[in-house]
Amino acid sequence: MARTQRRLSEQPSFAQELRQRRRAKAARINRKRLSSGLKRSPFQKLEDRHLLATVEWDGGGDGNRWHDPLNWVGDTLPGIGDDVVINDPGDLMVTIDASTEIASVDSGEHLHLVGAELKTSSLIVDELSIDNATFAPNTSGSLSVNVADRLTIETAASQFMILGQLQVGGDLMLGGGFTLVADGSDRSLQVVGEANLERTSLSALNGGTFSMPAVESLRFESTGINQSLRIEASGVDSRIELPGLKSLTGGTHFNADVQVIAEDGGVVDLSEVVAIVDPFAGDVRRRNFEFTASGFGSSIELPALTSIVDGSDDERTKVSAFAGGAINAPLLTSAQGTAFIDDGTGNVPAERLVSLIDSSIQISGGNATLADLTQAPGTEFIAQGIAISLPLIETIRRGGIAI
Repeated sequence: MARTQRRLSEQPSFAQELRQRRRAKAARINRKRLSSGLKRSPFQKLEDRHLLATVEWDGGGDGNRWHDPLNWVGDTLPGIGDDVVINDPGDLMVTIDASTEIASVDSGEHLHLVGAELKTSSLIVDELSIDNATFAPNTSGSLSVNVADRLTIETAASQFMILGQLQVGGDLMLGGGFTLVADGSDRSLQVVGEANLERTSLSALNGGTFSMPAVESLRFESTGINQSLRIEASGVDSRIELPGLKSLTGGTHFNADVQVIAEDGGVVDLSEVVAIVDPFAGDVRRRNFEFTASGFGSSIELPALTSIVDGSDDERTKVSAFAGGAINAPLLTSAQGTAFIDDGTGNVPAERLVSLIDSSIQISGGNATLADLTQAPGTEFIAQGIAISLPLIETIRRGGIAI
C-alpha cells in the first residue's frame, strides 16, 4: 500500500501540536473537575422542580380509602405537590387514616380524617369528620379550610388547635371535653350553623378569633365533679363572638365552674345574653360563674343582660374588672348570689342595680353611687378608701357595710 504523505507546508509544527495537546489535557481536567464538583460550571444550575399535577379520584380500588392507589386515576397516590379533586356521583366518604401532605384538596364529598395529620394549603370539602386527628399548613406555611356543610371533631386530647383560617357553612358537632384553641392572628374559626358548646371550651389567644352567631343557648353539661367550661379571649385583637347567645346556664355538679375571661386586649361578645343562671339543681356546692376583664381594651360585652341568678350557697358568681378592663352590662338590674369586684380602674355593671340579694360589692380607688338600688338583703358592701352611696336603702338585713 502506498503511503500518502502530506507536503511539509501542510504538516503542523511542533508548537501547534504542543498547543493542541495542552488544550486536550486542559479539557480532560475540566471535565474531571466538573464531574467531581471541584470546578464551577459556566452554566447556571436551576433548582430541582416537581411538576404540579391534578390527581383525580376514580374509586377503582376499595372505593373509600385515600391510601389505596387504585382509587386514583393512574393508580398512583397523590404527592406533596399535587392538587387533589374528589367528585363522585354517589354518596361517598373518603377515609384518610395515615398522615399525608399535598398541595390542595377540592372535594365535593365527605372526608373522614382518622388518627392522622393532613397537611395542605387549601382544603375545600363538602363535609369533614376529624377523629383523633388534625390538619395543618404544608410547606407553604398557610392554610385555608372551607367546609360547605358539617364539621365534626372528636378527640381524646385536651386541646384541638385551629391552624389556619377555618370556615364552616353548616353545623359544628363537638365530642366535648376539650378546648378549641386559636392562637395567632392567622388562626380563626367561623361557623354559620349551630355549634354544641355544652362541653367544649374556647380559647382565642394572640389575635385568634371565634365567631358563632347562630348559637342561641349554652348550658354547661358537666358530667362529674371539679369540671370547668372556659371562654377566654387573651391578647390584642383576640375575639370570641357569640352574638346570638341568649342564655348562659351553669353545670349541676360539685365545683362546676363557667369562666368567661377577657384579658390583655381581648374581647368576648355575648351581646344577646339576657340571663345568666346557675341552676337550683344537682350539687350546688362550690359552683359559680366567673366573669373577669383585665387590662385596657379588654371587655366582656353583655348589653342585653338584665339578671344574674346563682343558686350556690357557698360560692358566689364573680363579676370582676381590673387594670382598665370593662364588663359592659348597662341593663343589669337584678343579681342574686353575685360578687362585684372593681379595683378602681375597671368597670363593673353595678350602677343600675335595683335588687341585690345575698351578694357583695367590693370597690376601691373611686367613689360609687348605687342610685337605683332599693333592696339588698344578705348583701355586703366593702369600700376600700372610697365612699359608697346608697340613697334608697333604709335597712340592710343579714348583710353589712365594711369600710
